Amino acid sequence: MPNNFYDYQPAESPSDTSRKSWLRLPSRGFLAGVACTLVFADVHYNDSQNISNVQDNIADGISYAKDIYEDPALPGSFPDTGSTQTKTDLAIAGPGSFLEAEGSKLIYGDSETILKGANFDNVSAIGTYDGAGTTDNIATHELDYQTLSKLGGNHVRFGMSTKWFVDDPENAFDVLDQNIAWARDNDVFISLVFFHPYPGNVTENYGNSNHEFWSSEEHQQEMQQMWLDIAVRYKDEPALAGYDLLNEPTPSSGDCNDWFDLAQEYRDAIYEVDQNHLVFIEACKEGLFWKIFDGDNIVYETHFYAPQHFSHSNEDPDKRYPGEATDWDGKTRFYDKDAFLHSDDPVLNLSLRSSHKWAQDNNVPFYSGEWGAQSNYEGADQYVTDIAEIYQELGINHAFYTWRHWDTPNTRFGIYEYEEEDLRVLFPEKLAAFKISVSGAVKPQF
Repeated sequence: MPNNFYDYQPAESPSDTSRKSWLRLPSRGFLAGVACTLVFADVHYNDSQNISNVQDNIADGISYAKDIYEDPALPGSFPDTGSTQTKTDLAIAGPGSFLEAEGSKLIYGDSETILKGANFDNVSAIGTYDGAGTTDNIATHELDYQTLSKLGGNHVRFGMSTKWFVDDPENAFDVLDQNIAWARDNDVFISLVFFHPYPGNVTENYGNSNHEFWSSEEHQQEMQQMWLDIAVRYKDEPALAGYDLLNEPTPSSGDCNDWFDLAQEYRDAIYEVDQNHLVFIEACKEGLFWKIFDGDNIVYETHFYAPQHFSHSNEDPDKRYPGEATDWDGKTRFYDKDAFLHSDDPVLNLSLRSSHKWAQDNNVPFYSGEWGAQSNYEGADQYVTDIAEIYQELGINHAFYTWRHWDTPNTRFGIYEYEEEDLRVLFPEKLAAFKISVSGAVKPQF
């Protein structure tokens, strides 16, 4: 059907490369077809200045980057990797250059690779809480990718809103071009995730089941078209891990099979234009899978915030971890690392509860797309440390939630302050747990 916001029609065949004018190789960083590299260490998408005036020379760019690279938790000096150069042209990968699923493992080249990283969820830019937000509110800079990589991480889960593509698709693709380039320059796999179904800025969060998306075939087709346009553009990009179709889906029917059927349709449509990249399909709020999807390169995703007594909570002077918590079934249990690892109780055991064990038994890749906790109680540091160590022990692909967040009593999920241009550490214990979780990550070489 006609696309009412792109004026774009997909080609009749995946081999047809005659795309609309927005599918261009040069992007920010290349002007008038001249292969000149512009250096800017801390560019924002709400900058009003012309890109040609961002930095006058490389020396100034490196000097400025050094000035803002002040995280005292990071050892060593500013990394001399050449990553202060902005290269937003789309990379073309050769054979064997993509992250692939083989059985329950992810393979890059000849090596098993475990994704170990964090969510760059762009919480203010995707309207998570107030329905507002544009790309002007993105707080992610090149420094974020440099820091995550230097800490040992190899993966970013990059949050998007469908509204970006409704309002200004060209700008939305400029944003993706830039962030993918930063990931590539810093040897980090990036996956793209929609936090909102079409038409955007109403987050799922395992809620909002009455969202019009679920009852509108037209909206579902519009979102599929968005994924097709993204896949056509980035099908040859080696730094892209894949497409994370929808964050925390909540079908209005209450039946996750409705989402699984739609996710299969999306995956199949994407595969028609891009056979190189992974597709991440997330379970619904129960965090359970019971079917194997058709096709290759599919990753099975859940989020781990169990029990919510320890992950999502306001300040409670009586709360302690390790300790007792009442879970979803109304039963009170004692939670600690040993219970998460070794209990036979499927509510206590992390591998059983998260579908990690199910994925192993069915020989499919598993990914924990979010995990973490608010820092509002005694023992929150031990909780995130225990989960980090368990993920290391079990070899779980994961993205910590979250890299940047607001410092308010009802949030406090982040390692770093959201609005700051530099990286101000909010919670050193989360930074320490993150470093544990990414230890030993295999770095891609793009």
